[in-house]
Amino acid sequence: AAGTYTVTLIASNASGASNTASKVITVTAPPVVVPVSSFTSSVASGIAPLTVTMTDTSTGTPTAWAWTLGNGTTSTVQNPSVTYAAAGTYTVTLTASNAGGAGNTASKVITVTAPPVAVPTASFTTSVATGTAPLSVTMTDTSTGTPTAWAWTFGNGTTSTVQNPSVSYATAGTYIVTLTASNATGASAPVSKTITVTAPTTSDAKILWMSRDHGAVGDYVLIKGSGFGTSGVVNFGTVKATVSYWSSQWIVVKVPAGNVDGTNVGVTVTPSGGTASNAVSFRLVSDDGDDASSQSRYSVRLGGDLD
Repeated sequence: AAGTYTVTLIASNASGASNTASKVITVTAPPVVVPVSSFTSSVASGIAPLTVTMTDTSTGTPTAWAWTLGNGTTSTVQNPSVTYAAAGTYTVTLTASNAGGAGNTASKVITVTAPPVAVPTASFTTSVATGTAPLSVTMTDTSTGTPTAWAWTFGNGTTSTVQNPSVSYATAGTYIVTLTASNATGASAPVSKTITVTAPTTSDAKILWMSRDHGAVGDYVLIKGSGFGTSGVVNFGTVKATVSYWSSQWIVVKVPAGNVDGTNVGVTVTPSGGTASNAVSFRLVSDDGDDASSQSRYSVRLGGDLD
């Protein structure tokens, strides 16, 4: 060890001992060696989030460690750990030091990749599954796995690549809608739903005559015809009238507001679930005072049914 050491000697023989002779020996400590920085990492690459442990292997007996971990964080412990949350390339550096000073800087690169994206699982809903032609249907994508592309076939010869398409089926039939969803990893298995479209119910509604061919708003009109079926809608042009009485051959309605005075409109009868009848012309006029007894007169003609 370093220090100052005094060495003494006494020599003797048969006549006796000599004097004491001394010398001083000075021993100094060896010079401190600057460390050589080095380290290992538990892994050099992996999938985010990736945890890596650094192990110091520096020589020269370091007493301090300065780490930069490449993700904006640092450490001064001998063997730090760090978690890389995002994909990227991270450079880790170490500078080891002791009383003699700082050593070199050692570096390693840690490569972190993004986790693989799973192939989507396709699924969807439809606004309706059945209906009468023409039938409009909206498809809503409910696929999982973060799809970025959609391939639709609608069973009527049309396709789409939008996420939530709409389609109109003009004719009756059974249509198979199929969706394949995909992302950067690949395409899902196709999934399908059936849309059933029925033909509209037809009727034989026919207007033979009306009690008047003109009138004012609020006047009663008696309609005679056939095939009127179940109570539905009577339109004066595009305006719906209020129905007071409905049978298979007789209908009583009030002239509705909404059309322009002095114009001719077509009156049609549409039974519930059926199609519109022929149109009979009706002229809108100002109040002609001819409606006071019309309902009672129609009651008599129909055998009191309106009562």
